[in-house]
Amino acid sequence: MKVVLDCGNGVGGVIAPHAFKLLGLNVILEL
Repeated sequence: MKVVLDCGNGVGGVIAPHAFKLLGLNVILEL
């Protein structure tokens, strides 16, 4: 499992449907 922190504006939500916003950051969980 890999956790990617993306400080972009909603970019993580596009490439990863299982991403969620946390304190303004996009937290992407790659299982």
